Amino acid sequence: MTTASTPQITAQRFAQGRSFRDWVTYIGGADNLNRPGVGFNGSVRGNYQAWVQNFFDTFHLADHQVEALQDLAARPNGPAKVIAIAECWSSDSRRETPTVARIAEAAGMELRIFNRDSLDSKEPSPADASEQTGNGDLMHQFVNHKNGQDWLSIPVAAFFTKDMQYLYHFTEYAAIYKKDEYIPRVRGPIAGDTPEQAAARIKGFAAFQDSPYFRVWADASVDEIITGLWDAVTR
Repeated sequence: MTTASTPQITAQRFAQGRSFRDWVTYIGGADNLNRPGVGFNGSVRGNYQAWVQNFFDTFHLADHQVEALQDLAARPNGPAKVIAIAECWSSDSRRETPTVARIAEAAGMELRIFNRDSLDSKEPSPADASEQTGNGDLMHQFVNHKNGQDWLSIPVAAFFTKDMQYLYHFTEYAAIYKKDEYIPRVRGPIAGDTPEQAAARIKGFAAFQDSPYFRVWADASVDEIITGLWDAVTR
């Protein structure tokens, strides 16, 4: 039963998002790269088009994952549409958005991708929903309640039936990826770093994104999403 807190998105709003192919083209184009910078990347947006495309091209689901997704999609109340909210400056978005695209492909779901837009604050506010972002109507339906605070975390992948009834959504990363604990181990010490040392830490994390571990956590996201969808459709 729909409640006030249940995400509600119309078919018309869904159709305004980009397909995965269009999103990959967009993130390498001027419309994206000329937007104001967000997060630790400062005022310049990096072009991650090749990285995202390569991750998609080389990431494949296991047979049992495909079979489970196809089983879920075939049910009368199964997932048929998925909305992703992502920004390519986010390493989690770069990993999980192509992962969700593979999930959608395997299950025959229709995927549409939306920007979170140029929110300078990670914390939600009424202004974020209107003046600062054209997609606040979507993002504020998926506020992430974490560590006693509310966050506009990305990526979000929200799954709906063919008639846009909400089923389940996934946020940021799989539960086994304890990012706040793991990333400092990769980047090394922070206190007292020189600018050169800080830059080296960032480069170290960039290289880590090409390691097998990012794919292990992408696999975990697939399993978590399948489990969440199974839970939703079997209630």
